[in-house]
Amino acid sequence: MALTFADIIQDINSRTEDERPDSEVLNDIRDGLVARLADVLLLQEKFEVDPWQPENETYPAPANVIEFRRFAQFRFPLGRWLQIRRVDVDSEDFGWYYDGANIGLRFPRVDPGTFRLWYFRTPHLPTLDDLDKSPDGGDMTAHALVQWGLYVYYARHGNEESAALADRFLRDFETARTAIFLARKRLVGVLPYEITVKP
Repeated sequence: MALTFADIIQDINSRTEDERPDSEVLNDIRDGLVARLADVLLLQEKFEVDPWQPENETYPAPANVIEFRRFAQFRFPLGRWLQIRRVDVDSEDFGWYYDGANIGLRFPRVDPGTFRLWYFRTPHLPTLDDLDKSPDGGDMTAHALVQWGLYVYYARHGNEESAALADRFLRDFETARTAIFLARKRLVGVLPYEITVKP
């Protein structure tokens, strides 16, 4: 059974022998997900508009984007998928673009069609209502978040012994982060137009 956010919190609290409130530990977990794991998890999601009406140049983009893939696809009814490259917002070239809030298409069309685009997204940030859920990336992410939580806990204490423990947990976290990156990179590596994220 996959580890949940409740399991992560319990593990951190039991190893520190400090029963901190769930909300406090969850804040540390969210910080770790945003600041240190979002770019290595390489979580992909599909953005699709079906049908994309010819009179609409743009549709609202998803809010959880880290980076879009360079190429999108478009298909007219009963047609084949066409590959469309990303172009600059101010360009006159045919293609798709992202203006920071919307995704737009710039090429002639009379009929509606289906647009789809894959992107790398931010991880889900848990709330107190999500304690029974597992983090994006599964148990590897959960184990890394335990190390992160322990690092943050001891780093806050400021004494020499705590600093030594914090350094150890940070090293363990960085090792886990690299393992996540390599595992996720293998999964993403089979797909075209991958982005490069340095561990």
